[in-house]
Amino acid sequence: MADGTPTQNFSFTKPNPACEDNQRNYIFVNEHNRHKRVKEPAHRNEYYPTQQNTQHEARATLPPTNQHSAFHDTGLHRIAAYADLQAESRNPRYDPQLEQRQMQNQYQLAHDLPSPRALPSLTEDLQNLWQSDHTAKSLSGALGELQVDTTAIAPYIANEKRRLTEAPTAEAYELTLPQYIPTGLAVRIPPEMMPIDYKAMQYFDHFFTNIHPYVPVINRSHFYQQWKINRKSISPLILEGIFACSSRFMDQPAESDRWLALASKHEESYRDCPRLSTLQAMLLVLKAREAAPRPGYYYRSWMTVVNLIAMAKDLALHKHHELHQTGKSCGSSTSDCATKTRVWHTLFVVELMIGASQKDRSNFEIKLETVDFSVPRSTPGVCETEIQISRQFSYLMRCVRNVQQTAMLFAKLKNNKDWPADPAFKQHNLNFLIWIRDLPQDLQVVHPSNSFCFLSPSHFVANMHAYYHLSIIVHYRPQLQFLIDSGDASWKQHMVICYSSAKNLWLLCMQRGVNFAIYCILTCIMLHLVALTSPDPEISSDAPEFFERHMR
Repeated sequence: MADGTPTQNFSFTKPNPACEDNQRNYIFVNEHNRHKRVKEPAHRNEYYPTQQNTQHEARATLPPTNQHSAFHDTGLHRIAAYADLQAESRNPRYDPQLEQRQMQNQYQLAHDLPSPRALPSLTEDLQNLWQSDHTAKSLSGALGELQVDTTAIAPYIANEKRRLTEAPTAEAYELTLPQYIPTGLAVRIPPEMMPIDYKAMQYFDHFFTNIHPYVPVINRSHFYQQWKINRKSISPLILEGIFACSSRFMDQPAESDRWLALASKHEESYRDCPRLSTLQAMLLVLKAREAAPRPGYYYRSWMTVVNLIAMAKDLALHKHHELHQTGKSCGSSTSDCATKTRVWHTLFVVELMIGASQKDRSNFEIKLETVDFSVPRSTPGVCETEIQISRQFSYLMRCVRNVQQTAMLFAKLKNNKDWPADPAFKQHNLNFLIWIRDLPQDLQVVHPSNSFCFLSPSHFVANMHAYYHLSIIVHYRPQLQFLIDSGDASWKQHMVICYSSAKNLWLLCMQRGVNFAIYCILTCIMLHLVALTSPDPEISSDAPEFFERHMR
């Protein structure tokens, strides 16, 4: 969900509980080619090992200033090329000539990736034979339910309900919780489960450093103030969500399962009335559950989102943005007002991310006009770190908005067999260029030329770009398949754009844990299969290497 966090731990400086902004840069190294980077003298003694989890391994470093400038300068030529599109794409009305210029520009950017060797030309007869043979489509079909079709729906997700109805219902968590009998009716955490202060602070520090940017629903300053002055005012469900997330990503899965079991036990008690704190807590619990999915995970996650949106509407969060646009006050404190906005933003992201890959989930409850997509600015009295978290999350929301529009266009046009070629669908291509064009410098990643790594200012930024590349594949793949099937010569432009994103989709920082990683890999594999079977060496030459990387 949008509520994710990196699937591996990085060595961060322990933050002060008060707000402070720690700027870092990360070099993410392709696991298959890591030895090529480590052997370079310029990087000697700069790498330090990080903890390894069940999915991936990565290395992070703070490069010297002059080294950063070198990477920055060599990689920015590809990003700067987007500036030329500014005048053309500011008003994205459909124009076939404009689309062709945009396609050529984006094709060139994708085409700039290093090529391993000189490539021979492709004969037209050989290309036509490949297109008529449909080899790639046959290979994709061999994957059965593991294929992700051109509408971005994954059968292994969409058909999960059918499989589970034919199987015995399983317990969510096979754990024994402390036999604690609370005094009174109030929900409480059993004393023997409550971490001592030092351990609790470790959990909080890890949460706000590594997880909070992906699920920005807790006000850090307000939370620490509550913890210091009046701990009983913090919802136990919020604490259970934080402890479940932090222990999971601190490689303490058994401890995380205990907190999830306790949260599951207490969850029903919080359904008596809508509370903002319940929305905050359940979004955190949803994140922790995604890191360790149980049977029925996909449908459970979707129903959780449905229920949370219903509760949010009962709290009038869908009217919150409109209320402030008219100059009225929502009647909440500054902290609660910001929390309302962030909760609604997070729900917007998770509804799309969880629903889009499931069948018939295109009728989204959160409408675009209810979401504030503006970039927040510094405000007196508001922690600058929190402003930056809201700022970077706003760009993620804009990326998600593009995917939602793709899904909504498909739902509207799907009865037309030529829907990928519909002008309205093709017009939407420009919005993906606008997103990357408008991305500020500090939220960009740099791909140094002739290098197997990329430089990113944070794991969140790296993750956001991974989602951007996934969105490119999701939107362009139907057009690619349509062009291949119809024998249109412009298929190669779309293929290079899609395959460039598949190559750049580095699965090191996950928004939604292992399930998001699996979905990304399977989506990319569809393109790898097309590339592997293509007779065009420009496309197929390095396909085996990238196919192997994603399969590993």
